[in-house]
Amino acid sequence: MTSGTLTTSVVQSERHSGAYAALLGNPGYVNAGGCPVGEAVVAQVIDVPASGQPQLRFWYNIYSYDTLDFDYFAVTISAGSETRRVWFDGRIQWDANVWSSGWHEAAIPLDRYLGQTVTLRFINAMTNEDGWYNTWTYVDDVAVANRAQ
Repeated sequence: MTSGTLTTSVVQSERHSGAYAALLGNPGYVNAGGCPVGEAVVAQVIDVPASGQPQLRFWYNIYSYDTLDFDYFAVTISAGSETRRVWFDGRIQWDANVWSSGWHEAAIPLDRYLGQTVTLRFINAMTNEDGWYNTWTYVDDVAVANRAQ
């Protein structure tokens, strides 16, 4: 599922491995006041295993002209009426050049959700109301598996 006011797409140009990755946001937005405010979201409903030590693993690469005070990549998990932000990353120090986080792997324990159906959301957010400074995120190799013992 996709949602939000910013675009989402599947791309072959920038990926960690395999043939495709998800692109949250749009590298083509014009920095000089042409960046919309909002989120690009890819979501998936999953059943977390009832036993073991499951974890969500994924790779991501953020590109940004702004700091995480305004633009960021986040992951949320919703179960029942509760939504928790379980991952948050972005550019810490500003300068005029585009910044890349490089590919990073994330691993999030899912122990608190054993046996539950949850919704995972991968979010690229741009909140700067003046329309300056674009941010986009690539997400790849998403999986739920047991942690190594």
